[in-house]
Amino acid sequence: MEAGVYALLSRATETFNVVEGVFWNAIGIVVLIVAWRRRTRLRGLSLAAAVLFMSFGCTDFFEAKTGSWWEPWWLLAWKAFCVLGLLLCFCWYVQLRRRS
Repeated sequence: MEAGVYALLSRATETFNVVEGVFWNAIGIVVLIVAWRRRTRLRGLSLAAAVLFMSFGCTDFFEAKTGSWWEPWWLLAWKAFCVLGLLLCFCWYVQLRRRS
């Protein structure tokens, strides 16, 4: 009985990570399309954010296969890099908005 529950939870976790990966990649694609169409001073920021969102989404595909976000170590580092990059993009956005 426990093995069946464990297998079900493992499959559910893997499915969730794949869906989450698709979600973050979709956000990245939308941001990329909007940035490409609009030629504003936020274009560079939007392109950076789009790449980071899609990269973060890709980490979820690896997480679906490894079963954890902290192992292997490089997956944790990759996720941390993406989160830090997105925080820096947010700070960049706030700074640009204050100037206008």
